Amino acid sequence: IGGYWPKFIHGQTYSEFMRHGSILDSANTEKNTKQLSDALVHILGMLNGMSVHQTLVMGPSSEFVYSPLDCALRTDKLKIAGDYCNVPQAEMKAWLETSTSAINSALSVSTKTALIETSSVFCDDVSCKSNEREVMYYTDYHHVSPAGAEKLLANTNFGTYLAVK
Repeated sequence: IGGYWPKFIHGQTYSEFMRHGSILDSANTEKNTKQLSDALVHILGMLNGMSVHQTLVMGPSSEFVYSPLDCALRTDKLKIAGDYCNVPQAEMKAWLETSTSAINSALSVSTKTALIETSSVFCDDVSCKSNEREVMYYTDYHHVSPAGAEKLLANTNFGTYLAVK
């Protein structure tokens, strides 16, 4: 199960948030958080009732202000510093916090679920990166590229759930 969790919670993308400087519909954040958690509990209950043995939930992934292609071109052709497109790690963690909490709350009621943490894979202690050198990890502001998927497989427990039994 995966979704654009922060956009559902906040009603906007990280890029929109950065352009406006605030959450436009903060009054609905609490309501949206509860709806997300309740919906996940309901879905997991239905899957359990259908004898599904394991459910994977993709945690929220890092988001970016600028397109990774734009970042790669600016870095390569215009010789703009590569950190132009990076997002401070602390800011991204704060942006994802509400949706991460809602997901963890929902998952606490089911023993047959596993959360795949994705956001930390593209972040170090300082920043989150949509690309490094010539490698683009994202195809746009929040969808991983094939190279990003490879990095996820190498740096999370996701691959263990894909093994055929």
